[in-house]
Amino acid sequence: GGCGLLNATGTIVVDSVITVSAPSTTPTLCVNTSLTTPITHNTTGASGIGTPIGLPIGVTATWFNNTITISGIPSVSGTFNYAIPLSGGCGTVNATGTIIVNTNNSASAPSSTPTLCINSTLTPITHNTTGTSGIGSPIGLPTGVTAIWFNNTITISGTPTATGTFNYSIPLTGGCGQANATGTITVNSLPQPILTDGVICVDPLTGNPLQNHFFDTGLSASNHTFEWTYNDGNTTITLPHNGSTYSTNLVGTYTVAATNIQTNCMSSPVSAVVTSSQVASGIIATVNEAFAQNSMITVSVVGGSGPYLYQLNDGEFQVSNVFENVSGGTHIVRVIDILGCTFLSTTVTVIKYMLFFTPNGDGYNDRWKINGLNQNDAKINIFDRYGKLIKEMTGINSNSGWDGTYNGDVLPASDYWFTIDFIENDVQRTFKAHFSLKR
Repeated sequence: GGCGLLNATGTIVVDSVITVSAPSTTPTLCVNTSLTTPITHNTTGASGIGTPIGLPIGVTATWFNNTITISGIPSVSGTFNYAIPLSGGCGTVNATGTIIVNTNNSASAPSSTPTLCINSTLTPITHNTTGTSGIGSPIGLPTGVTAIWFNNTITISGTPTATGTFNYSIPLTGGCGQANATGTITVNSLPQPILTDGVICVDPLTGNPLQNHFFDTGLSASNHTFEWTYNDGNTTITLPHNGSTYSTNLVGTYTVAATNIQTNCMSSPVSAVVTSSQVASGIIATVNEAFAQNSMITVSVVGGSGPYLYQLNDGEFQVSNVFENVSGGTHIVRVIDILGCTFLSTTVTVIKYMLFFTPNGDGYNDRWKINGLNQNDAKINIFDRYGKLIKEMTGINSNSGWDGTYNGDVLPASDYWFTIDFIENDVQRTFKAHFSLKR
């Protein structure tokens, strides 16, 4: 209607509704390490972003060309649920996501740095941990001691069976970074006293002990204290003595335990037994018979407890009291007991003739004689093979022997015979045999 042609005009601007995608990743990383792959959100309808909420310190967000990029190095640990508001466009929209930042592994100082004695129970040592999910194989713990991890606590316990200073290290596993729980355990040794069994020698007539037995633990009295006990077979008593040595003349069982004054470590009890032995009063040595092919000496001990060992001259001691194939002459017989109480000796004479002699002037077997003949009244006659009397000797001059001559003439090599009249065991005897002269 009206006059003319006229239009009403204007402009309507319709903005897009803002949208945002889910995060490209939901990372889990360690504190103070870079977000190696940035998180991105794609947007539509937005012209920028507002101030992010909930990002960890060290991490930032930027918007460019319809993309939010989140990057940086988180310097704090925790679970971070972030929200980044988009600006421009229509609607109120936030880009949201989660970043998990794990703390670095760590272990507290040990709850104690113990010093203890070997084979004694360790009061448990604990370390509080963060960040870890377990432990690796411990290094440096003493034998008998182990470590376990539970509920963020390392517990070290056991009974050490080795001595020394043990600087241990227990690696933490899982979580971030390398960390070890460290500490020191000192294990002291026990004193080791020594007691030796002993014998007290007793007079066979009076029954009185002839000497004391002396115990020596081998430990220093200035560094140790000692507890001594004595048992006589029926009753155990504590001795009023705390020294490192002890002297006694009583038979029985003695026990000692030593404690180190510095470490307070106490030894296991050590025991020794003291017995008694009577001293022998004498020995008797007898010879089987004069001129025996196998001359034997038999030794008898008078009294004493034994057991005994027997020695002929400077030979080895033996258990048997019989010596066989003994040469002619005077011998020394000695008797001892293995407990050290008896020390006796006597002399014994074995009478034997020489089977041959060689009068050649070389100093060996130059004269024929009868060894061990200590009888002045003994009579010796030497004959040739035809029965002719060649030499007469008496016991008083028999030690010089016969030189193989007759009236100054040298006799030929041959067999010669002799007779001897002598006394044996208070009985008059005559013995006849032959020997060889060799040239």
